Amino acid sequence: MASSSRNIAILAFFIAIGFTLLVLSCALDDVWWPLLTLIAFALFPVSSFLCPTQSMQIETSSLQLLGNFFNGILLVSIFAIPFVQVHIDTITTQSCVLATLSSIVIFTAISVYGYYTKDNTY
Repeated sequence: MASSSRNIAILAFFIAIGFTLLVLSCALDDVWWPLLTLIAFALFPVSSFLCPTQSMQIETSSLQLLGNFFNGILLVSIFAIPFVQVHIDTITTQSCVLATLSSIVIFTAISVYGYYTKDNTY
């Protein structure tokens, strides 16, 4: 039990660092457009809830493939939104780097947490 709460605390710490970097990328130039990535972050778990995967099945259903497709779109858009905004001169390169770094920190934290807790069943 203590190990689980320690892992969740570490996950929360790194996610807080990621969101702090995202807010910092907005606040440095007083342009809040990089926060558009929060929409994709909020929609990311929705496709997992609507299209669940069963790890014991050998065949994948079309619903699972649809969920994987939407997850791929959201993953690409989380990293692409800052680069598109730099391309149209909405944000600076410094804001793009900080927003991309925040996405990397958040996804690395979630992936590492998922890797170490994959033995748990929910």
